[in-house]
Amino acid sequence: MPEEYNQKACPIEKTMHVIGGKWTFIILRELFYGPRRFGELQRSLKGISCPCV
Repeated sequence: MPEEYNQKACPIEKTMHVIGGKWTFIILRELFYGPRRFGELQRSLKGISCPCV
């Protein structure tokens, strides 16, 4: 990485640090297209682990 790269200055990395989690980005991507009921969201995210099941 270039010397001038500053992780703290990168808005995407800062956002992911605040809201981060293993599946956060994928869930947000699904919700970007509109509201979903929990069951719809769960079905659209097949293959990811869920500690609530």
